[in-house]
Amino acid sequence: MHSPQNSILGSPRSWYVEDSSMMNLDDELSMLSASTEVNGIMTYEKKIKNFFFDPLMYPILFCCLIAIGSTEFFLANMGSILKNLHSTQLDKNLKLFSVTSTVTRLIIMLCTDPFCTYFQVSRLTLVALSVIACAVSHIYLSSSDISTINFKLVVICNAVLNSSVFTLFPAILASIYGIEILGTTWGLFSSASIVGNMLLNLTYSFDFTKNCVSTVDDTLVICSTMTFFISGLVILCFGSLVLLLKGKYLKRAKDFF
Repeated sequence: MHSPQNSILGSPRSWYVEDSSMMNLDDELSMLSASTEVNGIMTYEKKIKNFFFDPLMYPILFCCLIAIGSTEFFLANMGSILKNLHSTQLDKNLKLFSVTSTVTRLIIMLCTDPFCTYFQVSRLTLVALSVIACAVSHIYLSSSDISTINFKLVVICNAVLNSSVFTLFPAILASIYGIEILGTTWGLFSSASIVGNMLLNLTYSFDFTKNCVSTVDDTLVICSTMTFFISGLVILCFGSLVLLLKGKYLKRAKDFF
């Protein structure tokens, strides 16, 4: 669908059909994968090299790594968290997570393109804000008293972030590095969540040994408090860093087209 700007604000590319002889997408991608440049367009090998040697790629990569890992870790340990909070409403919170995630994806699908184009707000800003909101919810979960925890709010923040990352990141990567290498870029980013989850599970092993085996004290929010505090702090730093570098990412998106 047409977007007025070739940037991260709208669609990855704008297509203007002037005659019936326009090259179809399959032919263009085949030509872009060749070892020589076509009509001055950057080759596939050149785009891959630029992607892996681009220093701006790594803040987004680590942000995605820890963001997806944190939300998946939260979902996997929701039962034990609720047990620490003396709650038996696991089914209701799982339903809340699923409904929020689905609604978020629908809103992104229907509203993101016109919203970002009309208000000149980048998709990267939306993702960064959802990362920061989820980071605050993790710190809140690990620092507040058990009796005052609004667990539904934490569930909603994690669901929104999980959906935002999986729905918006492919479009962001296509805007910055091109749609021709999206399989490589998004494949790397989506698999990075495995590493993030492993790191958080490693941290959780120390929490489990120290706190979860013994009786949970009333002043301790959850037995995995250290894990969620660290995850919240890390994704807060990376979310803020991506937001600060937003201008550079927007410029890079324009340079690639």
